[in-house]
Amino acid sequence: MRLESLRTLPPAAVGVGGALYRHGVELQLKGGYFELTQYLADLEKLPARLLWGPAEMQVEKYPEVRLTLQLHVLSPERGLGL
Repeated sequence: MRLESLRTLPPAAVGVGGALYRHGVELQLKGGYFELTQYLADLEKLPARLLWGPAEMQVEKYPEVRLTLQLHVLSPERGLGL
């Protein structure tokens, strides 16, 4: 499995009165289907609370699969200082 791209997403106000901000990243990974599904299972087991955005798998050339995935965290701060 290898990382093809990683980009940060702009913060977005969520909740009543914009009291929270959603910060996110979009990952593009390539690898085998079972490697990628195991990676997703491992993400679900993390102690940090991650919110999932859109996820898409595409087979470009068998047996290699591309996974595009958005992950988010919530914060009361608009900027995370990254």
